[in-house]
Formats: sequence, C-alpha cells, structure tokens
Amino acid sequence: MAFLTLHFSRRWPRLRRLLFGCLALSATLLLCGILEDRASAGEPAPETRLKAALIYRFTTLAEWPAESFPSPEAPVLIGVIGREPLEEAIRGVVDGKRIGARPIVVVAKKDLADVGPLHVLVFAEGTKEVFEEQLARLGDKPVLTLSDLPGFTAAGGMIRLRRDGPRMNFDINIRALRQAEPAGLKLNPQILKLGRIVEGDDD
Repeated sequence: MAFLTLHFSRRWPRLRRLLFGCLALSATLLLCGILEDRASAGEPAPETRLKAALIYRFTTLAEWPAESFPSPEAPVLIGVIGREPLEEAIRGVVDGKRIGARPIVVVAKKDLADVGPLHVLVFAEGTKEVFEEQLARLGDKPVLTLSDLPGFTAAGGMIRLRRDGPRMNFDINIRALRQAEPAGLKLNPQILKLGRIVEGDDD
C-alpha cells in the first residue's frame, strides 16, 4: 500500500496537469462558441486569438520523448509556417507560460528546409499549396501538427481546427497520431472525446 501511495504521489502532478489541461481545452472551446455567438450579433470575435488559445492548450496536453530536448529546461518549440497574424497571436497567448520547467517559444519558419528541432508545427494561412510537401518532410518525427486549413488531415496533418456552424471545433487524424507514437509523441487520450475522429480525410 505504501508503494502504491508513493507511486501515485509521484504521478499526481502530471495527472493533475493533464486533467486541468483537458478542462481548460473544454472551456476554451466553450468560449469560442460564446464569442462567435456575440460576433453574429454584431460584436467582432477575436477568432485568430481563439485559435491561438486552442493551439496552446493542445501543446500543454502533448508529451514528447526526452531525447527531443537537449536539457530538462529546454523550451517547447512551436514553429509557425505562413502569414503573421496567427503567429503573433500564438506569441501573445504563450508569453511567459511554461510546461513544467520548460518555457514555450514560438519561432517563425518559411519552410522545413532548415527548421531544426520542433515540437509543434502550425500551418497558417497561405500554406495550403505546400503543407502536403512539408508534412511529408516531417515523416514520423515526434512533431504535433496543427492547422485550420481544409484538406489538412487528408494530407497527413494531426489536428485541424474548423468551424461547426458559428462555433469552433476540431478534427483529430487518429492515423497520423498513431504513426507518431513509436517516435514518442503522445496526446492526452481525453482529447479524443472532445474532437471529431477522422481517419485521414476531413471536410
């Protein structure tokens, strides 16, 4: 019994973080809906910032292999390919935030030619013509990929933010996530209950 208590006490901080992360993701999705409803009544919604908040929540609910970081305090790197508004919104959302001891750092990328190590890669507006090639370059690396562009999961992307009527929801490409698991990328399974599961195709 003492061993079980000690084992649970060691795991509790991680479990608590994942639980709170899922609750925060649910709250963010709800907030998206509330603000979109207000926007339809004449008040503009900060849609780009809401997308950035969702990307941050997904980042907090992912795990990467230890070897993807050069040190225990090395940052979680979010790369953004595409136009600047989403990149700047993500910077604003993650500013000063950490995942455990790791700060979160956003880096702008033109492409993957000299990307270096990344943990999250976001394809913003203006990348639809190239994201299939860029995703192929990633291969089975433990990189969480996200976008709001149509066709993203069909091209091999992992999570696509999408409108569902006036609200924001997301699709999860379960096939892409499973292919990344051997490399050490893991996503909290509770997320699967919040999004729409697809096998690669969206729209």
